Formats: sequence, C-alpha cells, structure tokens
Amino acid sequence: GICLALNIPLFPRYAKSGWSPLPPAGGFSEPQRALIDYVEKSTRAQDAIVVWGWAPEIYVATGRPSGTRHIIGHLLIDPNSAREVHRQNFMKDLQASRPVLIVDAVCPGFVLWKWGDGSGFRIDSFLELKKYVVKNYQAISLCGQETGLSGLKVYRRLNLNNP
Repeated sequence: GICLALNIPLFPRYAKSGWSPLPPAGGFSEPQRALIDYVEKSTRAQDAIVVWGWAPEIYVATGRPSGTRHIIGHLLIDPNSAREVHRQNFMKDLQASRPVLIVDAVCPGFVLWKWGDGSGFRIDSFLELKKYVVKNYQAISLCGQETGLSGLKVYRRLNLNNP
C-alpha cells in the first residue's frame, strides 16, 4: 500500500496559531532545542523519559521512549471524568519504568493547551506525582535567559546505579 502523510493540523485551535507537531522549517525553538540537547547528552537511547505537559516532539527528536502510556498530558492535567483513572495508570507506569528524566514542560516556550501561563497545572498540581518526584529525583537547572528556559523544570532520577 501507499502511505501519504499530510501535515494537517488535528486541532483547529492550533491551525490558526500555526502550531504543528513537526518542527518548523527553521527547526525547533530555542527552548525545545536546549531541552532536546540536554536529554540527548544526559541519557542513553534506551533510557525512558517522561514529559509532563504537551511536548511529544521531545520523544520524537531524542528517540527516547516514554516512561508512561501518556505522551501528552491533557487527560492527566485537565479536569475530566476519567482523570483519576489516567493519573493512577500514569503513576503505575512511572513507578514501573523509573524514567531517568522527568520534564515539566507546562511553561512558556512549549504548547500550553488551555492552561494559560501554566501556573496551577504543573507537576505540583498533582500531589502524588509531586511527592514521588521529591522523593526520587533531583531538580536540574537548565534555566537561564541564555537558554530561554526560565520556566522549564527538569528532574533527574536519584540512584541511577539501581535501575
């Protein structure tokens, strides 16, 4: 058979803004590129990562597998009738895969869905996840005006010698 791939936006809201899951002709934005570079340098190809928010391009660009079944986080973040079930599955997946990195990409420079500036929807908004991250991960600073990552939070798993 023949497979024809069209770059047709799936969400009309983003069609107006020009959003696409594919990098623009000029490549990724500075925040995306800085995060992609960090992930590639600090993980191995087989290391799982988790991105909280809506940044599936990080998995694609780095070739790193997701540590959970949730590649995008709107069902985990937005209030909905199945959110608690999704969150339970997310935590089971997270605890089983123990990803090397967890990225909180609910911040400017990444798609913010309908989360405004992102405040109130970050990892801290999910108490069980916050406790897990605090217990098992160390915050890594990638922030700075030079990287454009002032709101991005990256966490690296403690005790990497014990997979």
